[in-house]
Amino acid sequence: MMTANFKHLKSVGDNFWNLRSSLVMFRFIDIGTHMSFLRLPTGKFLVIDCIDLTNKSVKKEVDELTENGTLIEAVLGVHPFHTLFFPAFQQFYPNAAYYGTPRHLRNFPELKWTGSLGDAECRSLWESEQVFMRIPAGSDFEFPPAEDVHFSSVVVFHAPSKTLHVDDTINYFHGAGWILRMLGKKDHLMEFWPLEKGLTHTPEAPGLFKEWVEQLLLDWDFENLCAAHNNTTIGDAKTLLEGALRTAQPEFERLARKWTPSSKSTK
Repeated sequence: MMTANFKHLKSVGDNFWNLRSSLVMFRFIDIGTHMSFLRLPTGKFLVIDCIDLTNKSVKKEVDELTENGTLIEAVLGVHPFHTLFFPAFQQFYPNAAYYGTPRHLRNFPELKWTGSLGDAECRSLWESEQVFMRIPAGSDFEFPPAEDVHFSSVVVFHAPSKTLHVDDTINYFHGAGWILRMLGKKDHLMEFWPLEKGLTHTPEAPGLFKEWVEQLLLDWDFENLCAAHNNTTIGDAKTLLEGALRTAQPEFERLARKWTPSSKSTK
């Protein structure tokens, strides 16, 4: 298998490739999207998320990497609202096992689903092959509260490459130029999806999510992070996530206060 000359598939670490695509919102803002390919010790692949493969040169690389899809063991839909390209992908590669979020299974019953990543048993299927998955605490993954609340997704850790694949829950922006400046952000930034909108509105939720991130930092020895919007960082992901956690501390405290019921009688 030749991978050195790939133009679109980017090697992130040992047996881990990331593939990025344009995704234009509001007619002119390209927020980007992605998918990842994890090669297991068996030689088979896990595919995380799906992007548009109508570009023939992109699909050619996917076919070369996966031997025309015959090496794809499973396709994982890890974000409830990243759904656009699954129907076409399943038509291209119908023989893989497909796992989605509960929303995938509810909204696309016509697709062939093997299981739900809402089930802990499904999330643990590849732990013996050093692929681990977790769902953020403090938010509603199974029934997102609204179509525009994209906070909760399954975070995937591929230990051999020391890489996280994450959609929306954690964003990494690099080289987005004027778009970031328009939003008042730095050009090189890791941050969480807006906490006030994403977390469950209870006094416990901010602390639960903070503890979840802290435990992830302790348990997973990662260096790289592939974020859906808009980039990948290699080598410094853990440091950047630690910084994002520190930056978010005042917001955690503010939201916990805001969502704590007043001690005064409401009668």
